[in-house]
Amino acid sequence: MLDLSPRTGDLETIETASVDELRALQLQRLRWSVRHAYANVTHYRAALDDVDVRPGDVRELSDLARLPFTTKDDLGMWADVVARSIRAAGGRRGMVLHNAYGYGLFTGGLGAHAGAERLGCTVADIPGQRPPAPAAGGRFGASGPAVLVSSLVGAIAQSGSAPRSHRGGLGFKSL
Repeated sequence: MLDLSPRTGDLETIETASVDELRALQLQRLRWSVRHAYANVTHYRAALDDVDVRPGDVRELSDLARLPFTTKDDLGMWADVVARSIRAAGGRRGMVLHNAYGYGLFTGGLGAHAGAERLGCTVADIPGQRPPAPAAGGRFGASGPAVLVSSLVGAIAQSGSAPRSHRGGLGFKSL
């Protein structure tokens, strides 16, 4: 049988780390995240102050339990931020927003969806982050703005699903 096991020398250092090394890295990243959020995000500074936690208080991984949860109200605030971003890029009430972000653990898909609805747009989800097929009548961006990962722009240009007026210059605006 063919052995497809990677050679140790081909692996990244993190892929061969011990449990203790992984925990040390997790703690380092947790401490950085808390320091960064406290120093740069008013909302998280206030949330940490409310539970009497300062960045220096995070000394071990178990301190994660002391950190405040993200609440439904927090997510509503995120929808407001995304709605303003969509409006700044030209989105308006009544438009169809083409959402090509994923709906997994990342807030991109859910945030874009909630923000578009908050703005008064209809959301057209694009499964699998693929441009709509021209044969299926998909006209990406023909009826409103789109939110998508940058790598998808080239695929749209090559697929023929961009409106004719945009081919050769899709006119996408980056925020």
